[in-house]
Amino acid sequence: MLVIFLIAILYTALTVFSTSFLTSLSVPVFLIVLYILPILINLVFTKLQKTDKGKLIFSLLLPTVSVVFYILFAYFTSQSGSWMEFVKMNTISEERVSVEISENLMSIGQVVFALLSYYASSLGFYLISKLSKKSKVKGAGTKTK
Repeated sequence: MLVIFLIAILYTALTVFSTSFLTSLSVPVFLIVLYILPILINLVFTKLQKTDKGKLIFSLLLPTVSVVFYILFAYFTSQSGSWMEFVKMNTISEERVSVEISENLMSIGQVVFALLSYYASSLGFYLISKLSKKSKVKGAGTKTK
């Protein structure tokens, strides 16, 4: 229970940081904060669980917390107007290069991408670690010459 409280505090701090400093972030840093960092947090805390049941619970619970973080971030930045400012600052359109940022983080496509990113990485990690553990158990009984 303490771990879940710690994770909630961590995500709250991440939401406050990313919302407060959004217009100061570059696009790569923004992507790291919004997508990569939550995935890494989820994987680390899932890995720290001792039992398979704990790992399964965390591999389902943590992506849910990540989605809540994403939705809160999207809500606060759209309400404050900082998201539109970020979009205007980072949308580039020249002859050969065009970088466009979605004006709505709450659009279906954006939310589905976040859901898939968070859940696929977490559940994939859980399944790979479980399969790896099974193969180690099977290999432990065989002797090599």
